[in-house]
Amino acid sequence: MSFEVVNVVRWAIEFLQSGGVGAVQYGGGAAGWRDGLGASGRIEAQRVNDALVALPPAQLLAMLAKVHADDIRQGPPVWKDLCSFFRASCPEAFERFGPEAGAWLVRKWMRRDDGSWREFARLFGGSPPTASKFFEAVVAPVLDGWFIAAKGELEVVIEQVFAGELPIAA
Repeated sequence: MSFEVVNVVRWAIEFLQSGGVGAVQYGGGAAGWRDGLGASGRIEAQRVNDALVALPPAQLLAMLAKVHADDIRQGPPVWKDLCSFFRASCPEAFERFGPEAGAWLVRKWMRRDDGSWREFARLFGGSPPTASKFFEAVVAPVLDGWFIAAKGELEVVIEQVFAGELPIAA
């Protein structure tokens, strides 16, 4: 079964937040949606959410950061939480260029298309290649490690819960 864990987790969170009612009601034949998502959809979404909440804090925050990276309402609080946790786990990321730069680097990990290394150098000093190398050597490995560990744990749960039949075209 091929699927994107982030998409399935996003579906589960949205399904539970909306009580199973989305902003758009799809008909039974809508592409990507399985028929009969009533109570069973809620149970499946709850099982995915339970597995998400059971993750260690670093993995949970990394997964939520990717899930909510494009969400204007839930993205910033998750970003701030991840910054705080990352600062405690990897202080050198915040000491080298300053605390605002550390937060910028975490945001860059969440949304790779946001900002440029030239912008970083202008805002926080240094050169674009130095900032990019620092990001790839210090920041990305830690955050990627947390995210990959969370993704691995959730893949197992998702495969058990959905048994090859996902509710979305993930």
